Amino acid sequence: EGNLETTSVSHNNDTRRWTNYTYDLNYRGVYDSTGRELDVDAAYSKFDKKMLQHFRTDAYDAQGELVADEPGQPNPNIRKGNIPSTIEITTAKIDYTLPFDKDTKLEMGAKYSMVISENDVSYRKLDNPTGAWMYDSASNHFRYSENINAVYGSFKKKLKKGWSFQLGLRGEQTVSRGHQYTNDSTVRRNYFQLFPSLYLSKQLDKNNVLNFSASRRIDRPDYEDLNPFRYYLDPYTYAEGNPFLRPQLSQTVKLTFAHASMFSAALSYGKVSDVMSQVLKQDDSLKITYQTEDNLSRLKSIGLEVNFSTPVTKWWTTNDFLNVFHNKYQGEYLGGK
Repeated sequence: EGNLETTSVSHNNDTRRWTNYTYDLNYRGVYDSTGRELDVDAAYSKFDKKMLQHFRTDAYDAQGELVADEPGQPNPNIRKGNIPSTIEITTAKIDYTLPFDKDTKLEMGAKYSMVISENDVSYRKLDNPTGAWMYDSASNHFRYSENINAVYGSFKKKLKKGWSFQLGLRGEQTVSRGHQYTNDSTVRRNYFQLFPSLYLSKQLDKNNVLNFSASRRIDRPDYEDLNPFRYYLDPYTYAEGNPFLRPQLSQTVKLTFAHASMFSAALSYGKVSDVMSQVLKQDDSLKITYQTEDNLSRLKSIGLEVNFSTPVTKWWTTNDFLNVFHNKYQGEYLGGK
């Protein structure tokens, strides 16, 4: 009826600590004056995050007095959490460059990567009558592994009258597994995809060049976006990941004109499927709002980018950038288009 019923005040205290390290081993061999080259690289990285969370929420009535306990929402509402997270990344790749002559070059390679993310979240809730810390159903243990095997190659060629082109193709096999120990549920994926690319260039004169590019790419979710553990902001709001989140795929064409190092303009058009978006959802029965990631829609975009550099004095130059774009999303969210 437009009258204040209750006010809740939350105090949230987080303590966080990050540790990460990387070991890398690289070999590079140049075998002759033509530019024949072999690169081998292997790396191991580990990211370790520890977080302790403690928050307390008190509810007050319209007169500023503490209200009595409500079912499921004791007063005060006190919760603490131990939220550790580790990510291990192992990669190995080999690249080989084979020049045929000064104007023709073939590059090819292969890459292996394995990522393991471990999150074992433990929440406890204070039972006000007894003062004991009780198990909280928000506790969760989630392990995610992702193996990507890729092979790729590109062919570069300079032609007459200022023309040049590059053709590329990348093939990726992705094998992933996300296991939620709390309810013993598993999400598995195994798929193979191709990503072609084309670059075409024309040197108009000494200072002006025209470029065209077309490509298909993949953007994968962050590992935390896949993790279904909950991070509480207050008793009525939390954030959680989505283990069913799919990568988004984009196809883009772009035409660019550049004049020396003074000016460039690019016109682009792109389409994206399975757009990953941050969304808010609501549990009406519990009166709780939660934030998560979801694949919502398709995106079509067109844009114009302009860069120009202007000398003001001998010692002062301005660099200016203008970006004009139009994005159109098509899809459904909460039953609406």
